[in-house]
Amino acid sequence: MTNSESTTTINAKQLAIFNYKDSVVRNRVLENGEIWWVAKDICDILGYSDHISAMRNHLDEDEKGVLPQHTLGGVQDMVSVNESGLYTLIFKSSKPEARPPGQGPSLAGEPQGN
Repeated sequence: MTNSESTTTINAKQLAIFNYKDSVVRNRVLENGEIWWVAKDICDILGYSDHISAMRNHLDEDEKGVLPQHTLGGVQDMVSVNESGLYTLIFKSSKPEARPPGQGPSLAGEPQGN
């Protein structure tokens, strides 16, 4: 996101770290129970080559924001997505694993479903 684009600053506590296959997925649960995921982690898993472009091209303003995170080097801003943004990125991903079973092109012309 550029400086001219608006972003939401999210106030939350420590990041939670999960593993998805061989990838790390970081998220935070806000005091109101809303979950935000680090966009880079999600985009890497879903096959987007540039998480900033993916967010700019696919997400509404209310689906993305910035998580300030305390690190050894000081506070760093992490571009993040909420649950709606997470689903939007999943649905728009071209990775076959992101499609529900029975959706998308079939292998060897086999029928879909069942």
